[in-house]
Amino acid sequence: MYLAQGAGAVLGPFVGRRFTAGSGRRRPVVAAVALGVFGLGYLALAQVSHFGLGMAAALIGHIGVGACAILAINGLQLASPDHIRGRVMATVFGSSSGLQGLSSLAVAPLAATFGMITTTVVLGTLAVTYAALWIIPITCMRETGKTIESDNPQSGPPAVRGSLGRPPPCGRRTRPVRLRRPPGGSARARPSPPPGR
Repeated sequence: MYLAQGAGAVLGPFVGRRFTAGSGRRRPVVAAVALGVFGLGYLALAQVSHFGLGMAAALIGHIGVGACAILAINGLQLASPDHIRGRVMATVFGSSSGLQGLSSLAVAPLAATFGMITTTVVLGTLAVTYAALWIIPITCMRETGKTIESDNPQSGPPAVRGSLGRPPPCGRRTRPVRLRRPPGGSARARPSPPPGR
């Protein structure tokens, strides 16, 4: 079982990267779906009785949580300002390590009281519920046109937009520049005349 969990944690970031395809706007959606896959994997694990099927469910679940963790951390790195990024990431990793220990201490008495299957179902349901709640603010961000920095360095910066994601008004667009070479002189850049003149 630990082998399946480790293999899923290794494969998850590659699968997540494949689905984001360098799109910063797609990253939070893929991360939320990956968290839902983690919950569904453990819901399936609680229902199977065959060891091979349990390994497959754990593998799929940890592919989801591996993709979610890396995409969330990478998105946080891109969203954090340069001068505090190190402190933000140190806080995130420290909190994550501490919460992993606390979650183990919290789950142990639940498993002893209600059983492994019931506890696994509860935790899988919580993961799916949190993933569904995660989708709501992401949908609102996409509707308001807010952009997230792309993780593809060759794609260039995001397009400049207005306050609510609208392109700048037509009156503010710059006119193209044409090169005109006067007789006996060098080429000079002059703005082309506005239409109608």
